[in-house]
Amino acid sequence: KHRAEEFSKTLKEMEKYKAAEAKLRNEVALLERNLAQQRQTEKDVEALKARLEADRKQLEQQSAQTAEDDRRNFEEQKSQLSAKVLEMQQQLLQQQEQAKALADSKLRLQKQVEESERKQQQAEKM
Repeated sequence: KHRAEEFSKTLKEMEKYKAAEAKLRNEVALLERNLAQQRQTEKDVEALKARLEADRKQLEQQSAQTAEDDRRNFEEQKSQLSAKVLEMQQQLLQQQEQAKALADSKLRLQKQVEESERKQQQAEKM
């Protein structure tokens, strides 16, 4: 009877150990799954970082290209405007010269008319 009790007691302890072992195996398996998931998450994070860096570099390059295009367009417009201003200044100068020539011509004609009237008056007096 005593041996049967000890045997029963030993069986119960073995069952406890087996249950504890099974519980530990489950916990280890859970930890291994968590670790694998964490490693995958770290890989995903690294891939996202690399993608963000590539996107940042591309945007930086596009921004630099856009700035260069804008600068070139500005210089082209500035050059065109300078040429237009120069052309308008030349036209203004021509118009001023024409106006002066017309004024001189008008003055000469006026003097000729006055001279002609004076001669006519002198001729009438004689």
